[in-house]
Amino acid sequence: MDRLTNKPALHELLAAHFTTPPIAHLVVARREFSHWMRPDLQKALGALFARLPGHRFVGARLRDRDLDFRFADLGEAGDGAVADGPAVYQDVDIGEERPVRCLTRGLWLAESDGLPFALLTPTLASSPGFPPPLHQL
Repeated sequence: MDRLTNKPALHELLAAHFTTPPIAHLVVARREFSHWMRPDLQKALGALFARLPGHRFVGARLRDRDLDFRFADLGEAGDGAVADGPAVYQDVDIGEERPVRCLTRGLWLAESDGLPFALLTPTLASSPGFPPPLHQL
Protein backbone atom coordinates (compact mmCIF):
# COMPACT_ATOMS: atom_id res chain seq x y z
CA MET A 1 0.00 0.00 0.00
CA ASP A 2 1.30 3.45 -0.89
CA ARG A 3 1.52 5.30 2.41
CA LEU A 4 0.89 8.71 0.82
CA THR A 5 -2.14 7.87 -1.35
CA ASN A 6 -3.50 4.70 0.28
CA LYS A 7 -3.53 3.11 -3.17
CA PRO A 8 -2.16 -0.40 -3.58
CA ALA A 9 1.30 -0.83 -5.03
CA LEU A 10 1.23 -2.75 -8.29
CA HIS A 11 2.99 -5.74 -6.73
CA GLU A 12 -0.07 -6.15 -4.46
CA LEU A 13 -2.45 -6.04 -7.43
CA LEU A 14 -0.36 -8.61 -9.29
CA ALA A 15 -0.18 -10.93 -6.27
CA ALA A 16 -3.97 -10.84 -5.96
CA HIS A 17 -4.45 -11.37 -9.72
CA PHE A 18 -1.93 -14.22 -10.08
CA THR A 19 -2.68 -16.52 -7.18
CA THR A 20 -1.38 -19.56 -9.08
CA PRO A 21 1.40 -19.57 -10.15
CA PRO A 22 3.20 -17.13 -7.86
CA ILE A 23 4.49 -13.97 -9.52
CA ALA A 24 8.09 -15.24 -9.37
CA HIS A 25 7.15 -18.15 -11.65
CA LEU A 26 5.47 -16.13 -14.40
CA VAL A 27 6.84 -16.14 -17.92
CA VAL A 28 7.14 -12.70 -19.54
CA ALA A 29 6.85 -12.31 -23.31
CA ARG A 30 8.07 -9.04 -24.75
CA ARG A 31 7.23 -7.43 -28.10
CA GLU A 32 8.43 -4.19 -29.64
CA PHE A 33 6.31 -2.36 -32.20
CA SER A 34 7.21 0.35 -34.70
CA HIS A 35 6.07 3.84 -33.75
CA TRP A 36 3.80 4.05 -36.76
CA MET A 37 1.85 1.04 -35.44
CA ARG A 38 0.89 2.71 -32.14
CA PRO A 39 -2.54 4.03 -33.20
CA ASP A 40 -3.61 0.67 -34.67
CA LEU A 41 -2.24 -1.17 -31.64
CA GLN A 42 -4.10 1.17 -29.27
CA LYS A 43 -7.38 0.55 -31.11
CA ALA A 44 -6.82 -3.22 -31.11
CA LEU A 45 -6.03 -3.31 -27.38
CA GLY A 46 -9.12 -1.23 -26.64
CA ALA A 47 -11.27 -3.70 -28.60
CA LEU A 48 -9.62 -6.71 -26.92
CA PHE A 49 -10.18 -5.51 -23.38
CA ALA A 50 -13.71 -4.31 -24.15
CA ARG A 51 -14.57 -7.98 -24.84
CA LEU A 52 -13.08 -9.20 -21.55
CA PRO A 53 -15.51 -8.60 -18.68
CA GLY A 54 -13.93 -7.87 -15.35
CA HIS A 55 -10.66 -6.56 -16.75
CA ARG A 56 -8.88 -3.93 -14.74
CA PHE A 57 -6.65 -1.11 -15.94
CA VAL A 58 -4.25 0.90 -13.80
CA GLY A 59 -1.76 3.57 -14.59
CA ALA A 60 1.71 3.31 -13.12
CA ARG A 61 3.47 5.93 -11.05
CA LEU A 62 7.23 5.58 -11.07
CA ARG A 63 9.41 6.80 -8.24
CA ASP A 64 13.02 7.80 -8.72
CA ARG A 65 13.37 5.84 -11.95
CA ASP A 66 14.81 6.44 -15.35
CA LEU A 67 13.04 5.48 -18.56
CA ASP A 68 13.54 1.75 -18.05
CA PHE A 69 10.29 0.18 -16.84
CA ARG A 70 9.75 -3.57 -17.09
CA PHE A 71 7.26 -6.16 -15.88
CA ALA A 72 9.79 -7.46 -13.35
CA ASP A 73 9.79 -4.00 -11.72
CA LEU A 74 6.14 -4.48 -10.78
CA GLY A 75 6.97 -7.27 -8.34
CA GLU A 76 9.12 -5.05 -6.13
CA ALA A 77 7.82 -4.00 -2.73
CA GLY A 78 8.96 -1.21 -0.44
CA ASP A 79 9.38 2.52 -0.83
CA GLY A 80 10.58 2.18 -4.43
CA ALA A 81 7.62 0.05 -5.52
CA VAL A 82 5.71 1.09 -8.63
CA ALA A 83 2.34 2.43 -7.45
CA ASP A 84 -1.09 2.74 -9.00
CA GLY A 85 -1.23 6.15 -10.63
CA PRO A 86 -2.79 8.10 -13.46
CA ALA A 87 -2.77 6.73 -16.98
CA VAL A 88 -0.40 8.62 -19.27
CA TYR A 89 -1.45 9.15 -22.89
CA GLN A 90 0.04 10.81 -25.94
CA ASP A 91 -2.10 12.15 -28.79
CA VAL A 92 -0.81 10.80 -32.11
CA ASP A 93 -1.81 12.65 -35.26
CA ILE A 94 -2.80 10.19 -37.99
CA GLY A 95 -3.99 12.70 -40.59
CA GLU A 96 -7.65 12.47 -39.61
CA GLU A 97 -9.87 15.02 -37.91
CA ARG A 98 -8.91 13.81 -34.43
CA PRO A 99 -5.66 12.33 -33.18
CA VAL A 100 -5.57 8.86 -31.61
CA ARG A 101 -4.96 8.85 -27.88
CA CYS A 102 -2.21 6.28 -27.30
CA LEU A 103 -1.34 4.94 -23.89
CA THR A 104 2.28 5.46 -22.93
CA ARG A 105 2.35 3.71 -19.56
CA GLY A 106 -0.18 1.39 -17.95
CA LEU A 107 -1.10 -2.14 -16.90
CA TRP A 108 -4.12 -4.26 -17.79
CA LEU A 109 -5.13 -7.25 -15.68
CA ALA A 110 -7.59 -9.68 -17.25
CA GLU A 111 -8.58 -13.30 -17.62
CA SER A 112 -9.27 -15.36 -20.74
CA ASP A 113 -10.62 -18.91 -20.61
CA GLY A 114 -9.89 -19.07 -16.89
CA LEU A 115 -6.24 -18.03 -17.34
CA PRO A 116 -5.19 -14.74 -15.73
CA PHE A 117 -2.85 -12.51 -17.71
CA ALA A 118 -1.43 -9.01 -17.58
CA LEU A 119 -0.33 -6.63 -20.31
CA LEU A 120 2.14 -3.87 -19.55
CA THR A 121 2.64 -0.85 -21.77
CA PRO A 122 5.79 0.80 -20.45
CA THR A 123 6.68 3.14 -23.33
CA LEU A 124 7.29 6.66 -22.11
CA ALA A 125 7.56 8.50 -25.42
CA SER A 126 7.69 7.97 -29.13
CA SER A 127 10.19 10.53 -30.27
CA PRO A 128 13.78 10.24 -31.48
CA GLY A 129 16.11 9.02 -28.77
CA PHE A 130 13.45 6.91 -27.05
CA PRO A 131 13.03 3.16 -27.49
CA PRO A 132 10.25 1.84 -29.73
CA PRO A 133 6.90 1.05 -28.13
CA LEU A 134 7.19 -2.08 -26.04
CA HIS A 135 4.50 -4.36 -24.66
CA GLN A 136 5.05 -7.13 -22.15
CA LEU A 137 2.62 -9.95 -21.53
